[in-house]
Amino acid sequence: MRKSILFAFVLSLCPVWLLTPSQASDKKHDPESVLVSVEGCLKMSVADYVIIDNTGTEHNLIGSTAKLSHYVNRRVQIIGEPTIETRDATQASIASSVIEIPAIRVQSGRQIGGRCDW
Repeated sequence: MRKSILFAFVLSLCPVWLLTPSQASDKKHDPESVLVSVEGCLKMSVADYVIIDNTGTEHNLIGSTAKLSHYVNRRVQIIGEPTIETRDATQASIASSVIEIPAIRVQSGRQIGGRCDW
C-alpha cells in the first residue's frame, strides 16, 4: 500500500517537471532565433563572403549568399540569423580539430550605397 501511494505521488510530479517555466520561455529568448541587421562593406574572402561593419568588425556570411556576388566592394545591408559556423582546422600529421566562427546566416541583402573605399 505504501509503495503504491509513493508511486502515485512520484507520477503526479512528472508533469510539473515537464512544464517548467524556464523551458517554456527559452524559445522566445533564444538569441539565435532573432534576426540581426548589419550594414557595411561586402568583400569576398577566399571562398566566403564577409561584411565589414562601420566599427571594422568582420562578419562571416553563410547560407543564401549566391545572390551577393554583384554587391562585392559595395555598401550593403545584410539581414540574417546569428549562428556559429564550424570549420575543419586539421593539419597534416596532426589530430583533427575544428574551429567555431561567429557568422550570420543570410536571409536577405541589399545595396545601400556606392563603392567602398578600401
